[in-house]
Amino acid sequence: RYDADLYQQLCRKTPASDQQYAILLDVRRTFIEHTHFLQPRMCRGAEAPQQSAEPWPSGSPVGEIQLYRVLAAYVCLRPDLGYRQGMSFLAGTLVMHYPDDEEHAFWLFVTLMHKYKWDHLFDPQTDLPPDPSPSPSP
Repeated sequence: RYDADLYQQLCRKTPASDQQYAILLDVRRTFIEHTHFLQPRMCRGAEAPQQSAEPWPSGSPVGEIQLYRVLAAYVCLRPDLGYRQGMSFLAGTLVMHYPDDEEHAFWLFVTLMHKYKWDHLFDPQTDLPPDPSPSPSP
């Protein structure tokens, strides 16, 4: 882990408004049929995210709130990369597996992105290898 208080510090920061909008948009359409993202329920740290520009509606599914915070904190950690579509499903999977430890889900997400270089999958500057499949004959 990084600094023990880093996640909480990142949660108090506010991502750029375009990043907030993109995260909120995707969070609300990520794993929409999974119970953690359907039913409001209380768990540790399930109050509304402080960094949301719009009020988080009361009764929102705790999974959405946790996923928003994980992604917003990551965007504050890596403003150079920002939020990219698809990150919500990766982070959402971690939130589902650690529903009572949102911070652990965040650090696993950071580990995947940094140690295992998954951030390159979301970086528009990364050159992807050419398609190895043969081209159809003319």
